[in-house]
Amino acid sequence: MKPAITFIFISTLCLFGTHPLSAQWINQGAGLFQAESWVEVLQPINSNVVWATIDNYEVFLGNDTSLLPRIIRSTDGGQTWQQDSIPGTEGCMALGMSALSKDTAWVTFYNGRNPAKSRLYQTIDSGNSWQPKFQPDTVAGLGVHFFDAEHGLIFRGSKVRITNDGGATWQIPASLPTAINKNIYNYGGDAFTAYKNNVWIPLADGRVLKTTDQGNHWSLLNTPLVGDSVSFNCIAFTDAQHGLAVGIFTNATYSALSFSRVFRTEDGGTTWSEVASSNLPPQGFFGAVEEIPGTTNTFIMFGVNYFVGAGEAYDYVTHDGGLSWQKVGNGTPETREIYKFLSDSVGWSGNGYLAPTFGPNMLFKWNGGSLVDANEPNAPVFEWEQFPNPAKDWFQVRFPAGTNLSDLNITLYDHAHHFLSANSATVETVDVHTLPAGVYYTLVRRGQKLLGIKQWVKI
Repeated sequence: MKPAITFIFISTLCLFGTHPLSAQWINQGAGLFQAESWVEVLQPINSNVVWATIDNYEVFLGNDTSLLPRIIRSTDGGQTWQQDSIPGTEGCMALGMSALSKDTAWVTFYNGRNPAKSRLYQTIDSGNSWQPKFQPDTVAGLGVHFFDAEHGLIFRGSKVRITNDGGATWQIPASLPTAINKNIYNYGGDAFTAYKNNVWIPLADGRVLKTTDQGNHWSLLNTPLVGDSVSFNCIAFTDAQHGLAVGIFTNATYSALSFSRVFRTEDGGTTWSEVASSNLPPQGFFGAVEEIPGTTNTFIMFGVNYFVGAGEAYDYVTHDGGLSWQKVGNGTPETREIYKFLSDSVGWSGNGYLAPTFGPNMLFKWNGGSLVDANEPNAPVFEWEQFPNPAKDWFQVRFPAGTNLSDLNITLYDHAHHFLSANSATVETVDVHTLPAGVYYTLVRRGQKLLGIKQWVKI
């Protein structure tokens, strides 16, 4: 679920500036908009086939129990859409979806006023018919994820059920931690991220529930959000190790002015470090952060300053796991509460539940080419070495023989990614004896081109 939260404007600076990448989103949801409706979940299969669910604000508020959520599907890249509704889901919100092909998909329906009406449905004939696949209890209705046609899971917080037969039967997995009745407050069934056999579910108490074996075993991971007046907004991983999480400063009733914090991990979520606000685009964040599949550290995130309005809404891209961000385009009149990318050049976005504030367009297809800009590669252009690590008084940076050092720069950042110093790469020995003990990063650039990032420890 998504409460309306106002964000504090934060004046910030990007590490390497905010020169916008040239890019475009194309409205592909013509004819789908209805008053106070929004795209809840997106599930693209390829550049032509995409599934989504659409919910309504009056149902969200509990003012109308007669409306049916919509399930939509396109097989021609968004030019035309099939729209379905399932009798018996009146007054429900379609909060979760897992689609494997143009024919097969699962959708969860949650009824906050009457949980007994919550259901999981499956189609194997492109939405022409839907069959119930789970009896109602406190688990049905929120998140659903299928790894393949047989193995999947549903969840509500840390209440999880798994199936190994396509949803015919469900079991409680082994080593499931003490039940937490809900996942994050701000999102419903899309409030999780998955990579191969790994799934991360952010919980309402600031921890993350994680599995690495398709839901058979689970562990709880602590984050900096535990015990703070911060709630999760979204979480994303590009692989089994590299992830970002966004949290919102707020109070217990969600009535205070709020702003966002971004955290990064490089070990699968075991440890997290905060991306300092001075390194983020100048917005209070709201909406989505999403991984770009096939990359190691590229993410896209939506930011908006509600005090200024739609003119201050932007998409942002990072190629280094949140250390630096670039604006995409020149601003957008739409909100984005969800992204789903299949690659660096194939992706979709949805408007979110504040759509009436920003306009009637709901669904957008990426038409901006590769998000992995040629001047900001994901991987180092060449390998380089630094030692010793850990370092006490100094360390050395060495480049391959024959490297042109004339326009290289070595830049140091601390664990919170605050700028410390910059040196010409012709100086191989870097003096660090005055730095306090901790984790640091070395960034090597040629002009504005990022060549690589390495972590090291000061003792």
